[in-house]
Amino acid sequence: MQRRWMYLGAVALLSVGLGSGCEGKPAPAPPEPGAMGGGAQSGQGAERAGNYRVEAPAAPLTVGAESTAELAVVPGPNLKINLEYPWKIEFEEVEGLTMATTLLNRQALQLSEERATIPLRLTPSAAGEYTLKARGNFSVCNDDRCDILRDEALQFKVTVQDAAEPS
Repeated sequence: MQRRWMYLGAVALLSVGLGSGCEGKPAPAPPEPGAMGGGAQSGQGAERAGNYRVEAPAAPLTVGAESTAELAVVPGPNLKINLEYPWKIEFEEVEGLTMATTLLNRQALQLSEERATIPLRLTPSAAGEYTLKARGNFSVCNDDRCDILRDEALQFKVTVQDAAEPS
C-alpha cells in the first residue's frame, strides 16, 4: 500500500512539473483583457501586454549585398529571456529579399537574459522598406513565472537602399 502512494505521489509531482511554465515555475497567468502586445501587431501577440518588444537595425541594408540583419526580441520590464527554452523563429519569404534560411532555432540565435538576437542573413534585390513577418516560439521569465509564447506573430521593419545612396 505504501508503494502505491509513493508511486501516485511521484506521478502527481511529475504532472505538476510538466504543466508548469519553465524551471518548475507555475504556468503563466492569462493575459489582461485589452492589453497590447510587444512585437506583434495582430493575433495572439496583441494579448501579450509588455512581455517583449522587437527591434530591427536602424542602418539600411544595401541592394545586392548579402548582409546580416541583427533583429532582436527584448523582454519587457522585470522579465528576462528564458535561456533554457527551445527557441524557434520561422520567417515568411519576402519578395525582393533572399534569405539564407527562413528557420532559425535556439542554436542559431544569440541569447542573453537581456535580449535574443536573431542574425538573419539577407540579400536584397530592390530598394525599399520591407516588413519581415515571422512566427516564433520563445519564452520570457521573471522570479515568479515564465510566459511561453507559441506561434507568436512577429514583425520587423528593414530598409534597403541602392549602393549609391548615402545612409
